[in-house]
Amino acid sequence: RVMAHLHETAVCVIGVALLLSNLSRSLRVSLALLCLLFLLYCLPKLRSRPYLDAEQSAIEHLLTYDNIHLFSFFNCHGFIFNYDNYRDIWHYSEDANIQILRWMAAGEYRLTKDNYLEYCRREREFFTTYDYDSLFTA
Repeated sequence: RVMAHLHETAVCVIGVALLLSNLSRSLRVSLALLCLLFLLYCLPKLRSRPYLDAEQSAIEHLLTYDNIHLFSFFNCHGFIFNYDNYRDIWHYSEDANIQILRWMAAGEYRLTKDNYLEYCRREREFFTTYDYDSLFTA
């Protein structure tokens, strides 16, 4: 858990630095590239088996409450891997957020006691077999 938070914190700090207007353009570009490389390095670790086990445990716990409606879009690969859906390295664009709200209003991608195990299986299969090395080749 600590390592995941350290990675997230480091990326957030770099992201905040990118927003500072007094940084030169070349420094902002350098920080953006560093942030991207750091994220590509961390992504396999953040989506590792222990992370996925912890996520499944959290889902199981949250689904015990009737007043919680839980949604996840990690299995919507065409959406989450489309860079046009992001306004920066971490945040979805306005249009993407509107689409997410539409899906939520329609009940799409909602995790329930009936479907969460299949969701977790598909997510585990995708992220543990993904060819992360292909991100570094042209």
